[in-house]
Amino acid sequence: MVMINVNMDEIKNEFELLPTGIYDLRIMGSPPIKDGAKGPYMALEFTVENGEFAGRKLWDNISFVAGWKIKAIAESAGLQTAGVTGFDSDSLADMVVKASVVEDSYKNTAGEIVPKNSVKNYITEKTE
Repeated sequence: MVMINVNMDEIKNEFELLPTGIYDLRIMGSPPIKDGAKGPYMALEFTVENGEFAGRKLWDNISFVAGWKIKAIAESAGLQTAGVTGFDSDSLADMVVKASVVEDSYKNTAGEIVPKNSVKNYITEKTE
């Protein structure tokens, strides 16, 4: 058994959202490709790269149906997209992208509305 030394009185009882804004996000490793109800998608994990919220985590799933979002993250990561008919998701590993993050919510399995952050869009030179 491992003893975890933590003062439980200092821990908040709820998740604290990132404020809506533009963040530099590092893609953690190579995003796995998963099968979903609407087809395959990339499951991305990010770490906020700098500023007051450096080290905080975010996640996003990008469906292959949403071609515009795949193109936006590739361009934000600095990958060539003109004339490209596909790319290896491994090329996104450890890249830093700029993203618009918003406060959002979802309904959990108990029917409760739960706050969360969502990536609204990936910022490219064309969208700045």
